[in-house]
Amino acid sequence: MLIGMLGCIICKFAAFEAIRRRETDMETGYDTTLGRIGERIRTFRKSRGLRMKDLAADLLERQGVQIGESMISRIENGQTELRLGNLHAIAAALNVDVSELLRLPAPDHHPLGVLDDPRLLYRVRQLRALLTDEQIRISLIQFIDLLLLMEDESTKKKPKKDSDDEEDEG
Repeated sequence: MLIGMLGCIICKFAAFEAIRRRETDMETGYDTTLGRIGERIRTFRKSRGLRMKDLAADLLERQGVQIGESMISRIENGQTELRLGNLHAIAAALNVDVSELLRLPAPDHHPLGVLDDPRLLYRVRQLRALLTDEQIRISLIQFIDLLLLMEDESTKKKPKKDSDDEEDEG
């Protein structure tokens, strides 16, 4: 039973690490990354009921940045590079943090299927709201060490049958 619990804890730790790495997915190619950022910009724009024309006007009026509709279209389709200043202006116009536009989707496949459990991810997010990454790592390592110690102690306490005991029974 303790080994099963240990497996769950290890999976939780792996989920924590997977969440931490999502924002910096190094396996994604440059063009794919531009496309995903563009998709996120489009998603936020549409969720706010803005047309490309509206976003372009807002960028000029509120941010002082001139990005036309055709450029917004190319950005959203990942067909052009996006300057950092323009990314910040678009984020401000959409009223989102730049990190939200840069956030990449979760990998399609986790090495352990248990990491797809939304309850697990929710609890890891709760931990991240309360503790630093280092505090979570230390706590998980200490908990795993405790489980291993308890498992080791429980296997030591199990009585072993002697050959003398077997002879008495026979």
